[in-house]
Amino acid sequence: MTAHERVRVIVEFGFTERQARFLELVMRHAGVCVPRQYARFAGIAHGGAKCNAFFDKLVRRGCAVRSDCLHNRARLYHVHHKPLYQAIGESESRFRRPVPARRAVERLMLLDAVLASPDLHWLTTEAEKVSYLAALTPPEAVNDSPNSSADAGLARLARPFSSAFPIGIAASGQAVVFYLATVPWTDEFRTFVQAHTEFLHRVGSWALRLVFPRPLDRVYHAYQQVIHEELETPLHHATIAELKSGSSDRQPRPEHASRRNQLGSLPRSAVPHDDSIPSIRRQHQSKGGNETRSPDRRSRRAGPVGRVLRDERRRS
Repeated sequence: MTAHERVRVIVEFGFTERQARFLELVMRHAGVCVPRQYARFAGIAHGGAKCNAFFDKLVRRGCAVRSDCLHNRARLYHVHHKPLYQAIGESESRFRRPVPARRAVERLMLLDAVLASPDLHWLTTEAEKVSYLAALTPPEAVNDSPNSSADAGLARLARPFSSAFPIGIAASGQAVVFYLATVPWTDEFRTFVQAHTEFLHRVGSWALRLVFPRPLDRVYHAYQQVIHEELETPLHHATIAELKSGSSDRQPRPEHASRRNQLGSLPRSAVPHDDSIPSIRRQHQSKGGNETRSPDRRSRRAGPVGRVLRDERRRS
């Protein structure tokens, strides 16, 4: 089902085309939204009659539930109506389920980034991403092992697509991979980049777009360093083979095991704790954001130029 077809079936529920286009993005990317996002999307006044009438209709028809945020500074709407999700072919979407406050904030940040890129065609489900990859991948690349089937080979290439982050496809064919930073350390982001390296090899042009909440914008350069290490300076195949052979020859020493047992478990105070993240403050986006872009495909390199194009701060 295409985006146009999804919008058309949502209109049949009594919504205008503009309202249906907004709901289609909300249901496929976040499940939650706030009035300021619709006002910005529709180009109308936040808190105006048209904006309020739309959300009143959502609640009145049972399509969404309203929750007041802390200090009554905003109202959060969770779109959960099962017939709506069934109509767009996603009746089992995780976005229908109740969401804790922190996860709701993260989804709002991601929706902000999506709404800021209206020119992209979105791949949100694993099936859509696998289908897109299958169209890019030649049969010989999928069946690179004589003992593996085509389905098994494609499943291997599509493994990173279990990620909840969407991929946008521009009219030019460029793939835009989104990532929402939620922690100050970069281990999870490094794993994300490594998992998507195979995918980035197979697209002609791509961009990696990072979305940062305000408390984490100070660690942007640490995330940029991960991109530099993983994509700009990849290890040569011979070096990788040498490291693997060296690690397989080494045997663990007996005293290492005894020392590890003496350490015991860490106290709870040693485990990092994340506070709730406020609304989005900084985005890195195409035509006005920090982006990492791929080089020409003919270079066959594993990564991008990794240049910061421009830095734009957005304050809500």
